[in-house]
Amino acid sequence: MDTDSGREYSVEALSIDFSIEELVVMAEILELRGIPGLGQEPLAFLAPDLHEAVLASARRSLVARRFVRPTDDEGFEIMRPVAQMVASVARAGIQIRAVFEADGLVETRCFAAEPDLAIEHSVVFGAVQRLTPFRTEQLLARVLEFSGIEARPQSAVAPLTTSERALTACVEMLAAGDRGAAELVLTTDGVPEPSAAAFVAAIEHRVSSASVSILHRPKAEEIHGGELTWIDCGEHGLWLTPPLSEVAETADGEALEPVLVTIEPTTAKWIAEELLSYLPGAL
Repeated sequence: MDTDSGREYSVEALSIDFSIEELVVMAEILELRGIPGLGQEPLAFLAPDLHEAVLASARRSLVARRFVRPTDDEGFEIMRPVAQMVASVARAGIQIRAVFEADGLVETRCFAAEPDLAIEHSVVFGAVQRLTPFRTEQLLARVLEFSGIEARPQSAVAPLTTSERALTACVEMLAAGDRGAAELVLTTDGVPEPSAAAFVAAIEHRVSSASVSILHRPKAEEIHGGELTWIDCGEHGLWLTPPLSEVAETADGEALEPVLVTIEPTTAKWIAEELLSYLPGAL
């Protein structure tokens, strides 16, 4: 990667922190529709009458930090490596969103990748965002590292299918400390006893959960990819659960019809291979 000064930098030489407002300003300069990791309304935390003043302050900050400079036509231009990073985050053909939860804390991380450059978009703290470039061939490894995936023993029980309502009740009963009732609600819903017992034991030892969605556009009119969600239950194994995007809509708080979900034991190897299959063949 090179800058306007002609100096050479490796793709991993930069890791830069920006405020949300600074990223919004640079997206405007580059005429981007937005930055996926910031959501549809990145300035929603500000009162509308403060937007212009805050963005003006962000422009001054970017100029002072020498990431942006004024142009002769009263506009602004962004230092080339920074412009490339910000543009890649928004326009890259591969977009990945990963969510990791442990001990009640949830962290979301976004990845964007092109053949010659990938960017990791993370939150340092509060409204401070970090963009970190890395080599595209490291993409899946970095996603898996963030998801906290570890090799675990695989449960030998068969996949279980139950209603979403029964699953919710099962988890609530476990949270209340009633393991017997948790198993009963599953078996009453048609889950075989061995599968119900194994799953309830797994949930009791739950360490974390993770979800990864991958989208890529081989052509402008095509979208490919997929989504996986799993829970890590330590020595009780990894279990695939329905992706959040598959949760059925309800009317008046009640499901229009019973929503069935399938949960099954899996392995870290299978998860890695499945996520790899969502990516272009070149990766």
